Amino acid sequence: MKAATYVPEKPCKRGHLLRYVAGTHMCVECNRLHNAAQNREQKIIRMREWYAKKGAAARRNWRLKNAEREKATRRIYQAKNKNKISTQVRARRLRKPETFRQYKKTQYAKHREQILAKRKEWGAANKERIAELNRRWRLANPDRDRALGNRKRARKLHATPPWLTDADHDRIFAIYAEAQKMTRESGVEHQVDHIVPLQGRNVCGLHIPENLRVVPAVVNFKKNNQFIEELCA
Repeated sequence: MKAATYVPEKPCKRGHLLRYVAGTHMCVECNRLHNAAQNREQKIIRMREWYAKKGAAARRNWRLKNAEREKATRRIYQAKNKNKISTQVRARRLRKPETFRQYKKTQYAKHREQILAKRKEWGAANKERIAELNRRWRLANPDRDRALGNRKRARKLHATPPWLTDADHDRIFAIYAEAQKMTRESGVEHQVDHIVPLQGRNVCGLHIPENLRVVPAVVNFKKNNQFIEELCA
């Protein structure tokens, strides 16, 4: 049954020149807007409840079925919003440093080989940039640079046994000289690597001639503090 209405002499407080519902004296248009707002709030609540139950799973399934499309869309968005994304990442990193650090560790453990391969490729293609960035960092952080250098020298000092002879020290100097010679001749940076790392996770080596070898810098960076049993055979 349709509600009775009548035409008012004056508009409502919102300026609607429409009929009022008899008995309630409510503007028909105001009543419609009120009901629409309530319906909208209820719809939002229902959508949130649905998403909490099924929406996340549905979105996840869609991504799995449309992986290539999702990647393409993400690449386009990232290309158009580089500055915005960088700002958001920096803000998130400052807001939750521990969470961000844990996320980086998890991602590195999960994709270690891919990350190392990309680092190696990028390092080979950006040697001059890396050298310039390192130089800027040393100039901007002289205290930390000095501290790191002193710590590295202290490690070697503690890892150098007192029973080494002068001949052993000469052999060590010769190995470092060989690394510089190979760098000059090949044009590829070579470094002296400790076969058994001075500060490994499970074992620590000594700074002695038998524990030294000359390798390309990229090999040394990739090995880092790992202990590889095959090298000791």
